[in-house]
Order: sequence, then structure tokens, then C-alpha cells
Amino acid sequence: MQHAFRPIEAATDPTVASAPLAASDSPELALSGTTPPSLLEAAAWQLGPDEVDGVPTWAADANDTAATDALAQLDPVAATVLADLQAEVAELQAAGEAGAFTRASRARDRIAALLAAHDDDLDTFLHVTLAAFPDIAAHYQAEIDALLAAVDQDVTLADQARHLAEDELVAEAGADIAASAASLDDLLDEVAIIATCPDVETLAARFGITFSDDAIWATSGKDELTVLAAILTEHALRAAATDGQLDDYALGEGFDAVFGGVAMEYVAEQEMWDGRAIGAHTRGSSQIDWYDAGLTQSDGSYLNNVLHELGHVFDNNVRLHGRIDAGVAFDRQSGDAGGLTHEQNTSTSGFEHFGDLFGNWVSDGFRDNEAGDAMRQWMVDNMWGPAGGPQAGWGWADIAIDRNSGQSRWVPPRTTYTVQAGDVRIDVATYYGVTVEALDAANEGERWVPGAVWTIPGRAPNAAAGPRRAEPE
Repeated sequence: MQHAFRPIEAATDPTVASAPLAASDSPELALSGTTPPSLLEAAAWQLGPDEVDGVPTWAADANDTAATDALAQLDPVAATVLADLQAEVAELQAAGEAGAFTRASRARDRIAALLAAHDDDLDTFLHVTLAAFPDIAAHYQAEIDALLAAVDQDVTLADQARHLAEDELVAEAGADIAASAASLDDLLDEVAIIATCPDVETLAARFGITFSDDAIWATSGKDELTVLAAILTEHALRAAATDGQLDDYALGEGFDAVFGGVAMEYVAEQEMWDGRAIGAHTRGSSQIDWYDAGLTQSDGSYLNNVLHELGHVFDNNVRLHGRIDAGVAFDRQSGDAGGLTHEQNTSTSGFEHFGDLFGNWVSDGFRDNEAGDAMRQWMVDNMWGPAGGPQAGWGWADIAIDRNSGQSRWVPPRTTYTVQAGDVRIDVATYYGVTVEALDAANEGERWVPGAVWTIPGRAPNAAAGPRRAEPE
């Protein structure tokens, strides 16, 4: 069963302003827009049965196996409740598929009761089970609450549709309930996996994230928020992976495969840009430096900051075979900023713009207007093949996974390239996965001037070529 992440509408408080935020490798000054008053509202996603702008849903087969293993490691009470929840979710899914809406409503109520019942200071089951991660627990609670509310709405819709003899709407409501149940099952799998981690450091390691040995990470709580940003990023990657490219990776493993390990370093000496303190500075493809200006900002601002910086890390990972920022289809100068909810850096540089595009893609921050719709679709089209990159079938995430695998399957294609104004040979050579020396040797005597057509050396594809991804079922 495949499922889609659907964003929950969250009100934005225009009076809440961000602290000084990130700069990147440029490093231009990072400016912030407004942020929602609640981190959980900003981060909350609803797993739902439909599509996100035409993007189908995602499967998490590896999560099923990992969750089964996790249940054996949990406290017996928690394991029992989770097992009971999964049984009720299976009943909810079966009821939806059968169009048995009274039965579905009763299963939904039993799920809610299991989640709410706990003797420990009236905390919910999730808050107690994930006590080491209060923000992450609240995030999952928000997702599950939204799904249960969706089931209520679908039951009501089905009842109304039946009175009107709208059989198609009745069937659609049943399918939506079944898919919501499958999404609930995915969330509970992730909860079980997270619950086996005793602390943030252990959970972060699942995602390939490390923190410098500085007390400020724990005292500020920004270490947990960093992991929450990684969870949201993996959810977005899975939602776009419509061919099951991440099905073989359990929670955290998918993020790690794409990003290849990210070190979060605290730097005590505050970096300045244009007379203002910056929050963070991405260094290459595996490190983000953080300053006091970044770690003391509000939770919502920090979450946006992390997503922006992860966009730079992703961009730098993909540069092995493609310059994402150089190919940005939406120039900030053309007025596309009206499509973004969050602008971390208002520089016109493509590198900074891509960081904003990535952050808004993960958090569903694109506005519902022409510019926002175009940018959202551009990100989806290029994230996984075949739209992105010079090699057929490879998207940005395919390239990143290949780069970090240690066993590249990239096959440099033999083609031609027309030189554009501002192009430099190293960028073009890197884009196509060849050396500058090989590029020069294949074009001996040719001048590197705009309009010149250069030959890109390569070799014929072989059986091993192609992005690393799960085999189709």
C-alpha cells in the first residue's frame, strides 16, 4: 500500500519574526520571513490517501520489518498497546475497503481511546512512549490526530453521499478511509522504531547525523529539532519516490542514503555577514556550522533554518554529476518569491535560492498560486528520475544516493554541449562526470567561447548502469 503526505493547513502569525538566520557557502546573509507561532503546526504533516499535486503515495516496506524488530525491544506495555493499535488500524483499513462505515467509525474510536488512555499524568500514549523526544512525539500525535479527523470526515461524507445515492462518492470515501488506515500503520511503525532509541544522539545516528560535543545542543533542544527536520525531509523524499526508490530503507536510512552523513558543528565565534550575525553556514556536502544566532532563535525559525541548510547539503551532494543551483528554473528576480512561504535568504544567487526551494518543498511552504505550483512541481519532477540530470533515468536523489554508496554506477554519456555565457569547464566536466583533462583532450583545438559545441567524452552504458533503487514488486 502506498500513501501520500498531505500538509495540514496552519495559521501563520505575521507578528512572529525570525532571528538572524543562515548563510551558505556563498556566504550571503540569510534573512528570514515570518514563521508560524507553533513549531508543531509548521511541521505537522497529514499522511493521507490522495495525491500531492499528482504525486502518488509512498510505501515503507523496510519500516514494517524494522518495526516488527522494534516491538521485541520495547517495554511490554508499550509493545502490547502498539500491537493493539496496529490490529485496530488493520480493522479500520478492512472496513474502509468494504465500505462498512459504521464499523470503520467504531475502529477509529477504539484507536483514539488506545492513544489517549494512559495513567501517567494524563499524557497520551505517544508522549509517554516517546518521552525522550517530546517535540517529535507531539509531531506524530498531530499527524495521527489529523488522520483520525480525516476518517471522521470521510464517514460523514459517505453517510451524506448514500442519502443522495452518490455511489462514486461513497466508494471514494471508503478508499480514503482504507488509505488513511494504511498511513496510520506507517506512522505507528515509525513510532515503534523511534521508541527503541534511548536518546537524541542514538536517534540522530539512524539518520547519519552527528552533533559536536557541546552542551548547547541539548540545553537548547535544537538537537531534537534537527532530527525532526530530518524526519520531515525523509517523508518528503518518500512522497516523491513514486517508484519505490526508498522502500528498502527503514526510517532514517533513507535520509542517510541521500545525504551521506551530516555533521552539526557548534562554532562559538559568531560569524558576521554585511554587519549582521548569521545563524548557520553550510560547509561542503557533509557539515553545517551553527552559531549562537542560529541556536538561540525560536523553534519554528530554527526548523526552517535547518531545512534551508539541508538544501545546501543536498545540492552539494548532487554536484558530483549536476549543478542543481545553476539549473534553477525559477529566477528570484522574475517575481517567483511570491510563491514561497519561507525565505531564508533573499539573495539572487541560485545556490541560496535552491536552499529556499528545498526548505519550502519539505515543509510544503509553496503557496497555492501559479508561482508556488510551478516551483512545487519542478521539485517533484526533478527529485527522482527521469527528469533530472544528464543520465537517463536519474534524478537528483538518485545521484546523491549513488555518490554516497561508495560503488558508483554512473556512466558518463557521450554527447555534446553548447557553451553558454558564464560557463566554466570544471562545472561542465563535473556535471557530466568527466575530468577537465578528458574534456580538453576530446576537444583539442576548440575554443571555450559561448556558442561553441564541445564533445563530452564518455563510454557506452553497461548492465550495471542505473540509479540504485528497490526492485519493483
